[in-house]
Amino acid sequence: MAKCEFKNGIIKSISGTIEKRTYITKDGKHSVCTVGRVINGKQHIYMHKYSPRKTPLSEAEIQARQKFAVVQARITRMPKEQMEQYAQEFKTSAGKYNGKSYLTLRGFIAAHLYTQTND
Repeated sequence: MAKCEFKNGIIKSISGTIEKRTYITKDGKHSVCTVGRVINGKQHIYMHKYSPRKTPLSEAEIQARQKFAVVQARITRMPKEQMEQYAQEFKTSAGKYNGKSYLTLRGFIAAHLYTQTND
């Protein structure tokens, strides 16, 4: 669903999916979306096509998905005390870890856990 902002009865900006059409062919399910975004202060509205994947997952992609699942499960069942420690570190470092900035605590924690699983 798109988010619209109005100013004096005129559309100021639109963001999100404006329209979505889905159809099925012999190749599978396809979708065409009309999307609105504000990029660098300018309004952009464009069409985006989604098609089913044609190639099988590579071994590296399978491993990356498994690693992601493990990290997300660890975050979900993390004790509150450990979460608070990460929250304090997130606050003191202004969301920076390993030279990157993270906007969310969950992303910050995931970065920590990814480096721990690489070791």
